[in-house]
Amino acid sequence: MTQLGETLRRSSDIIRSEPEIPMAWFKKALGSKYMKRLGRICQHRGLDNPEKEIVLRVDHSIGAARLAYRIIEHQRKERGVEISDDILNMAVFFSLSHDLGHGPFSHAFEQCVIPYLGIKNFDHEHYSVAFAKELAKEVGLSLPNEEIIDDVISQGAKGSGCQVLGLISNKKFGLDVDRIDYLLRDAAYFGVQPPFTERECIEAFYFDPSSPELTMMIRRKSLELLNKLLSFRMTMYKEIYYSRNMADFCILITEIFEENASDLSLITRVLEEEAFFHLDDLLLEEARTLSFKNPNKIFSQECFLRLDEKRSFPLVGVLEAPKSVSFDPGELEERLSQTSGLPRSEFRLVDVSMSSLKDIDPHFLVFDEETNLVVKVSDLEDFILVNETLRRIFVYVIREEMIEKLSESLKKVSIDIMQPRGFELRTGSK
Repeated sequence: MTQLGETLRRSSDIIRSEPEIPMAWFKKALGSKYMKRLGRICQHRGLDNPEKEIVLRVDHSIGAARLAYRIIEHQRKERGVEISDDILNMAVFFSLSHDLGHGPFSHAFEQCVIPYLGIKNFDHEHYSVAFAKELAKEVGLSLPNEEIIDDVISQGAKGSGCQVLGLISNKKFGLDVDRIDYLLRDAAYFGVQPPFTERECIEAFYFDPSSPELTMMIRRKSLELLNKLLSFRMTMYKEIYYSRNMADFCILITEIFEENASDLSLITRVLEEEAFFHLDDLLLEEARTLSFKNPNKIFSQECFLRLDEKRSFPLVGVLEAPKSVSFDPGELEERLSQTSGLPRSEFRLVDVSMSSLKDIDPHFLVFDEETNLVVKVSDLEDFILVNETLRRIFVYVIREEMIEKLSESLKKVSIDIMQPRGFELRTGSK
């Protein structure tokens, strides 16, 4: 069985078993070169669980599409909301294609590879939109216009005329098929118990049938679900997505591209859509070549690059800020260099941050079924959204013999710079 065939066989069943989506174009899309490409890209960068099957980016895309289908069918059959087949087709299509523009190594590609391709302001959604346009033509899906693809994937369907399409990237209250699927999928994959179910998420949406654009709201009874989801998302970032393993992975990729920049033929290529589509194969070929030059760095065709646990830099310390902190990592680099006397080439920083309320409108609409009233969440005195910001800076040393020297400098710098700004110093491995 081909790799794509195996992927489609298990598809979203890592979490659940669902009926197939009945549209003819959907099966045709799964066989396209665009979905086959996602079948070669791992979902979790360097975080894959060695005891389980690797989750591919195509798994998540299929899961998001099926979730969109189930939400709309729930609205039609159980809520009596009139949603046209055209809207249903578009919602499923955009959910399936929203990640087409991810590069190899998924999000780590943007942080660790793009700087060595000489590209500024890279946005994977730009490539998702470009590939989605081609895929829609290939499968014969009728769209009102091409602009709607960019609006739905990048802008949260603000100009689409139908807020049902906001299910793909919800800029109102953050509950969308993308987040729901990857959180449930990743929780199952890493053995974490999520505080919510898929069914609860499906039932959380309310589309106003009296509004021409079917205004999207959240049901009052589902507000606590939203809080749980946002809190759980932050927990996943803390414990998994922004973990030591991910930081090691980013450092490893960065080192490979730094050490071999002059040998990488892809550096001189122009990263337009067609070149981007073949970038996976170029990187894989380069990875194979580099693996012969660097036998301690392990490469895998399925993941492109797997973290070699024997080849990671010593972690000196982790600086954390529980609240939003304005801080330039370059300042930390400079102070560490001055305090320790070590050149910047002797240590590495991995700086990550995210907010639990990122991309959420503080005045989104809530439908109260008991009173049949629509209110703004900001007007509900009895409900407060969890608002937390994570800022984590991993500090590594290149040579093991420099650990003690950099560790002492890190303590001095943290007392001088970080603690007054809300940082807490923790040393040792995470």
